[in-house]
Amino acid sequence: MPDPDPRTSLAALARRQHGAFSRAQALELGLTRHQLEGGCRSGRFERIAPATYRAAGTPPTWHQQLMVAVLAGGSGCLASHRSAAALWALDGARRGAAEVSVPRIGRPRRRDGVRHHQSTDLELAAPIVRSGIPTTGIDRTLIDLAGVVSDRRLTQAVDDAIRRRLTSWPDLAATRARHSRRGRNGVGVLRHLLEERYGTAIPDSHFGRLVADLLVDAGLPEPQIEYDVHTSAGLWLARVDLAYPERRVAIELDSKAHHLHEDAFEADRPRQNRLELAGWVVLRFTWRLYSRSPTRLCAEVDGALGTGFLAKLRT
Repeated sequence: MPDPDPRTSLAALARRQHGAFSRAQALELGLTRHQLEGGCRSGRFERIAPATYRAAGTPPTWHQQLMVAVLAGGSGCLASHRSAAALWALDGARRGAAEVSVPRIGRPRRRDGVRHHQSTDLELAAPIVRSGIPTTGIDRTLIDLAGVVSDRRLTQAVDDAIRRRLTSWPDLAATRARHSRRGRNGVGVLRHLLEERYGTAIPDSHFGRLVADLLVDAGLPEPQIEYDVHTSAGLWLARVDLAYPERRVAIELDSKAHHLHEDAFEADRPRQNRLELAGWVVLRFTWRLYSRSPTRLCAEVDGALGTGFLAKLRT
């Protein structure tokens, strides 16, 4: 059986890689340098970075820009940090400038518009292909992210990763330990988060974590997250987003994504009735109230708890 035409194989590879390919990949498939140069002259290929090409007719996209950055970075290069978080679709992640990690061997290949990170421990990255792009594993992504984003954004990403079962508290702690060394960016921040949060429940959405943080920042006690309410006889009544069990105060966070479809709408009412009949105060807040009137939200929680928050505001 004859070998496939290397040009056909290259076209298939380019389709899998958002239209991009490297010179090394083309040569490995059997093309010659003369054929590559001829392809550029004829307009079939376009050289867009050192030893990196784009197939004609492929639109420039964020994924393609990131793929080119990885290919141009050389052997072992991976999408990392904020770019990896975007590929993992973590809460709060945004597509921005391409961000990659390269082994710290010799002089790195740098390109304008690309954030490069040299790494001496890239062998610990547990690489995986996301959207066709070689990417750092989820735990390594979170460690890298810890070094470049705010504590709140990191918490949001960790919550999302654990909620989606991409990782777990034990896996994240083990990965942090493997990466632990003096001066390693992100390790100290992640260690602090693990010390505070290890094993705690993860909100159904990052909305719960944001409201919990808001209440604590305002001087109110920290609520319990995803709390299961039981009767005095031990019968389960409901799970609430946030709770102060000692005061029998439950906080429910209503989002369009989770509470406005018909089944959830119907289930919320009898659940609230059960809680109130059992002597619980149930407060309901929306994203609009949280974002536009955070002081009012805190004051209403304070009114239910009786902690004197309003008096503090007036002084």
